[in-house]
Amino acid sequence: MRMLPDASDLVSEGWKRVDERSWRTGRTGTPSEWGLRARELKSITAWRSFEQKAASKWLWTEVVPLSSADDAGLALRDVPIGFLKNLRAEVTLTDEHTVDGVTVPGSQATWAYEQETSGPRGLGMARYLGGTVGPILFLVAGSGLAEAWTWDDLVSVAETLVLKISQATD
Repeated sequence: MRMLPDASDLVSEGWKRVDERSWRTGRTGTPSEWGLRARELKSITAWRSFEQKAASKWLWTEVVPLSSADDAGLALRDVPIGFLKNLRAEVTLTDEHTVDGVTVPGSQATWAYEQETSGPRGLGMARYLGGTVGPILFLVAGSGLAEAWTWDDLVSVAETLVLKISQATD
């Protein structure tokens, strides 16, 4: 969990940790080759979520230690396959697509994705950003109403995560 940011690491004020979980990597669903190697490694995936209630913004961060940088790259390509539906969300998905041109300094590979929604509170947006630092896969997701998260905001969180991963693995 030391690779994940705390509320005090986030740029703006008012963030509160909502949840934190960890689980054994490669143990859900049909395992991929990289997932099987993560099992052998006894890898533990760590996840932490936050809320900024006044701004109606949410954030989750995740790190997945894998057996190699190559496996981290393979896992990054599989990220969309592993999406889980947010059962508490009272929204309808209206559009989703990969976003090109978003990069995270210090990440060897980057993936960006966004989902547009509509619901009782209006139009919403969830933005997902993933990358790799050596054998570590990281993911950040920001959601909220309409343009609650810019790509620059999410890249800033990802940069914090990259720094924490680098410090923990040096």
